[in-house]
Formats: sequence, C-alpha cells, structure tokens
Amino acid sequence: MLPTYNEAATVGHVLRQLDEVLSRETFRSEILLVDDGSEDGTVDVAQQLTLRTPLRIIVREGERGLASAILNGFNAAEGRVVLAMDSDGSHPPSLAPTLIKVVMSGEAEMAIASRYVEGGYVVNWRMERRLLSAAATLMALPLTNGTKVQDPMSGFFAVDKHILWRSSVRPIGFKLGFEILVRCRPLPVVEIPFVFHDRLAGSSKLSFRQIADYVWHVASLYRFAYQRRLSTG
Repeated sequence: MLPTYNEAATVGHVLRQLDEVLSRETFRSEILLVDDGSEDGTVDVAQQLTLRTPLRIIVREGERGLASAILNGFNAAEGRVVLAMDSDGSHPPSLAPTLIKVVMSGEAEMAIASRYVEGGYVVNWRMERRLLSAAATLMALPLTNGTKVQDPMSGFFAVDKHILWRSSVRPIGFKLGFEILVRCRPLPVVEIPFVFHDRLAGSSKLSFRQIADYVWHVASLYRFAYQRRLSTG
C-alpha cells in the first residue's frame, strides 16, 4: 500500500514499477493507494494508468498523516500480508515481493527493508538528514531491543495483519512500523538490506512539526512499555 500526498511527479513511476514486479508473482495481490487530499493531480495520474495488478484508491477527507494513512490502507486490505512503501521513489519496488514472501512463508511476522544491516545503505542524503535519522534510531532502539531490529525507522515493511490485533495501534506522525514493533511485538522480525535513494522529485515533507510529533510518539511508547512492564510484573 502506498500513502500519497502531492506525489504526482513520482506516483506513476512507482506504480508502474510495482505493477511490473507484482504481476510476475504467483500470489494474488492488489495495490492500495491512500491519498490525503492531494492538490496536484496525484489521484488523476494514478487513475489514468493501465496496470495488470488491481489498483484501489482511497481518498481521505478531513484526515491527514502518513502513519494513519498506512493503517487505513492496512485495515482496508483484503489479504493476510500487507506491505507499506513510500510513493516518492525512495523505496525500490523490486524488493516488495521478497518482503511479502518472507511473511507469507511464516519465516517472520514482520519483514523490514533495512538501511543499516550489512548490504544496506543510503544514497544522496545531506549530513543533517543523516544525523536526524541516526538520532531518531538511537531514541527508538531501547524500545525494540527484543527484536534486535537495526532500522526501526524504516517505512518499507511487510507484516502479517493478524499481529495488529495484539494491541491498540495508535499512529502519531509518520512511523507506523516503529509503532507496530513496540506495541504488537512481532517475532521473529527479518531485516532485508536495501539501498535507500532520496526521493525522485519534489521536496521532502520532513518538517519541525513532524520532528515534534516523533518526539511525542517516542515518549508515548516509552510510557506504554513502562506500563506494560508494571502490569506483567
């Protein structure tokens, strides 16, 4: 599933590539696009494409947010295994079937495309973006050390929908995968290395508001983890 907000410049390219890899697989699949009221024709671009993989578009009104858009898509999906990836071209669609099949096979409850395991790395990030990512990851790692995940901030992942019933998922900001790791505690988790490229076009939507939301998100998850520890003795 792809969340979109003003991604007309990239969504067609990503959808065509994703369709190309999914149409070669034997498992049934659909592409869900959840749009937060784009004003640049993102939905029109997607609707005009001719794809072999079924495409379903959900346009949300009065609600915005990357994490909540992904959760909305997960809830609407009909399959057992769901995958989230960005629509800006930073996540390679060619890796999507691998992540899906790791979960489908039962090898893992969650499969994460990781920038920080051996073989993964980041291309074309400015130093300040690298420092922000490193700081965010360091803040998150104590909450996910049971899974030994090295890239809890990754937004490119597949998960078995059944694990979402283990806890109330309350997305804040843009890191739903991190939320799932802490609240739902998937085990095992498999990380697959990938090369993260900066977005194909447009500018990053990272803002001070998103940074503040992330800090609030981390604080809320620390409270959740502490309360869970108290309740389990």
